Amino acid sequence: MLRAGRADAFARTVIPGTPPRRRFAGYLTEGGLTRGSRDTAGMPDAIAGPAIGVPYVAPSPDRPLVQEAGADPGHPLIGFFTWSPLVDPLDPERRMAVEKALVLCEACRHDVTKAMPGLDTMKLRSNLFAVIAAGAGWDLSDRSRRLGRPPEQDAFEPCTWTLPERGRNLSAADCLLAVQDTRVQVRQYSRFLDMWLTPNIWQ
Repeated sequence: MLRAGRADAFARTVIPGTPPRRRFAGYLTEGGLTRGSRDTAGMPDAIAGPAIGVPYVAPSPDRPLVQEAGADPGHPLIGFFTWSPLVDPLDPERRMAVEKALVLCEACRHDVTKAMPGLDTMKLRSNLFAVIAAGAGWDLSDRSRRLGRPPEQDAFEPCTWTLPERGRNLSAADCLLAVQDTRVQVRQYSRFLDMWLTPNIWQ
């Protein structure tokens, strides 16, 4: 699996009935399950529009996003790396997938550069874990309140079940500091690129 592209298009979209909590601190986006780039481009057009209470809304695009599927992309600058910022070992098949995707990008006249983010990886890992744990606790508490009953452990994978408990042990200040620090780190090495191409999973 590969993660390619930017999620900013989805800052313009809200799935009807989906509460703003789903976009926890801007870390999550939602869309649809699609089979190709044209369907993926058309999905935001179908679900576009701000919901009540969203903290920010991106400007409307100049034309429907579905028209971008056949448009000349110009020469976007694509940064890539084939190692884990969190120091996890990368499976050879995942590395090969990135390399094959790079060949296709270069064939499409995109500018490709090897990016080496200068990250404090342990700080990033700690901050991401805090954000995810706090978000899991928030999500589980909200669902429990909506359902009118406490959650049942059997309905969750073991790792997912432990996250909310860890999140409840964090203070509000801890969570907000983790969000702030992660955003600063990520923006520092993303601001000069149009797109990132990385393995979506490491193993």
